[in-house]
Amino acid sequence: MHIREQLPGDYEAIAHIVATIYPENAETAAEIEYFDQHRATNCRWQRFVAEENGQIVGMASFEQFAWIYHPHKFHLSVEVLPAHQRLGTGRALYQQLLSALAPYQPVCLRTRVREDNTAGLHFAAGRGFVEEERTWESRLAPAGFDFTPYQYAFDRLVQQGITLSTVADLASDPQRNEKLYHLARAATQGEPSVEPLTPPNKEQYLTDSLHNPNCLPDAWFIALDGDHYVGESSLWRMQAHENELDVGFTGVRPEYRGRGIALALKLRTIAYAQAHGITRLVTFNSSLNQPMLAINERLGFEKQPAWIGLRKDLAT
Repeated sequence: MHIREQLPGDYEAIAHIVATIYPENAETAAEIEYFDQHRATNCRWQRFVAEENGQIVGMASFEQFAWIYHPHKFHLSVEVLPAHQRLGTGRALYQQLLSALAPYQPVCLRTRVREDNTAGLHFAAGRGFVEEERTWESRLAPAGFDFTPYQYAFDRLVQQGITLSTVADLASDPQRNEKLYHLARAATQGEPSVEPLTPPNKEQYLTDSLHNPNCLPDAWFIALDGDHYVGESSLWRMQAHENELDVGFTGVRPEYRGRGIALALKLRTIAYAQAHGITRLVTFNSSLNQPMLAINERLGFEKQPAWIGLRKDLAT
């Protein structure tokens, strides 16, 4: 076995590992490469692969996220093809990550493992990681959704003078991108998180969202109070799953919360999926965000095995 830094030609093998271990959450090689090439410049990351007889059988990475950035805190991932597990590959990859991280003086390491991956949980626990939070993947088949009981949600918006539009329809607004950025910053205020939120600059935000190849401007819904952007909910392509869409961030400005806007926005995403023949909507919600979990359960999203967020604090 040989461990080396990832090369540009490794993306197909990396995507194969993800699809083999978590087929429901597969990503294409093009998706992974795009996100690697467009990471925030202040966020450190590095990926290694393990080769055996010239075949890539495992990978490991450390990274930082722009929205919860801390210079000495990192998220780790170690994945090994099932046929090559329990042979020391994962252990060697993990040690490689620790060695590569040492110059950055990490004070906290995080990882996440799906709760039905007992081998992964055992591996993390053996290295001192403890549970911090859970994120549920939930799914909904939009074809059978009945909107009849929810007409009141749209009537309530009308009574408040709130209208719904899309990012595509708002293209004529010369301030649209600026408004989207400030809406995202405002709507994340008070959102539960394992770390204090650190919104990126506008350019990075637009790179991650509007310029993202998975962005669907006609499925990105905006709640408007006049010309003021007050809430949003969006759907995103899943390139490895043709008839499925990912439900992105749903949020409302703090001063507009508790008025049914988030519910109406979620209903619009379901209506879009139904009209476009989408077979499944997929969303992820942290156990820390009980209000959004409650909305999704109310709408019929069915929970799948949870992703367990694990944390390991290091001596400073």
